[in-house]
Amino acid sequence: PIITADWGTQGTIVMDAAGLRGLRLVNAEGGTPELVVDLEEHRMNPEYAFHHPTFLPDGRHILFSAWGANGATRRLAMFSLDTGERTTLFQDGWAPRYAISGHILFLRTDQIWALPFDADRLEAGTTALPVVDSVSAAQLQTMFGVSGDGTLVYAPGPAPEVGRIAYLVDHTGQRERVFPEDGSQVINGPAFSPDENRIAFSGTDPAGHSAGQATPRIWVHDILRGTTEPLLEPGAGDFWPLWDPGGGSVVFTTLRTGGGIDLYRTPTDGSRQSSAVFTDSAIKNAHSWLPDGTGLIFQTAPDLDSEFDIWLLPMDDDGGPVPLVEGDGNDVHPALSPDGQWLAYANDKSGRYE
Repeated sequence: PIITADWGTQGTIVMDAAGLRGLRLVNAEGGTPELVVDLEEHRMNPEYAFHHPTFLPDGRHILFSAWGANGATRRLAMFSLDTGERTTLFQDGWAPRYAISGHILFLRTDQIWALPFDADRLEAGTTALPVVDSVSAAQLQTMFGVSGDGTLVYAPGPAPEVGRIAYLVDHTGQRERVFPEDGSQVINGPAFSPDENRIAFSGTDPAGHSAGQATPRIWVHDILRGTTEPLLEPGAGDFWPLWDPGGGSVVFTTLRTGGGIDLYRTPTDGSRQSSAVFTDSAIKNAHSWLPDGTGLIFQTAPDLDSEFDIWLLPMDDDGGPVPLVEGDGNDVHPALSPDGQWLAYANDKSGRYE
């Protein structure tokens, strides 16, 4: 999915294509997007994604956020379409927007900051100052914009609870707030343990998020004890946990290897160790285990421009994964029935997911 796009003065649109492969350009009248800022070619360690692209007034330079891994802060960067050169402008912030006043406006935690910038010489100052306090901002959200005449528009904070609070909902629709108490984490992909006493999720570190560092990792909330602890040390980004049938480990999607989007596994004993389950250059998300734990069902695609299919990875076989569902359109979100006899999934070959 596209997170951010910007329409330039020369009839082109720049977009981040989920940030995982870099930034792309497409003609505003239509056409095939072209990868122009390749992540692998232009990233600086430990960066793992480019987001929030926007054109400078000349239409030949792009501002963007370079997201760092291992807890590193976000960087503001610039790319020249003419020379192919990437320049880091500032070490702490994201979502840059140029203002005619001669500043780059950007987000840092829940504030908008201003960095002096000379658009003719393409040079940034060294000191930024806060402009607006308490702006609604969380992870990839950019709840502000600036017009050509320098008018700033933004959504005031605090950030909404969407994506920050987990609830238990019973069959009558009654809901109970579970965690976190203060909404200090951005959470994704909550998953019950087999005994339904624990919830694994991908979440930002509350302390790191308040400092502009929001790289997600896998956490576990114990419902009975009311505690929330990380399963892993900070990495390059860990997502979509899936408990094994016995509840002794969690498989998750990760950017730790720096090559593809891979599947790793971590025990739930508090050791904070992880090991590779399946790695290659493709995109992978695990969704279901065979009931006896002998196989893992996942969706995969060679890259963001290709269609997803559903594969099975036998856990006791060195032969590698085998395809389960291949065909027209994207085949995603496979869910196996409890008896292991039926597989439900979504497909979009009709033009919408069904």
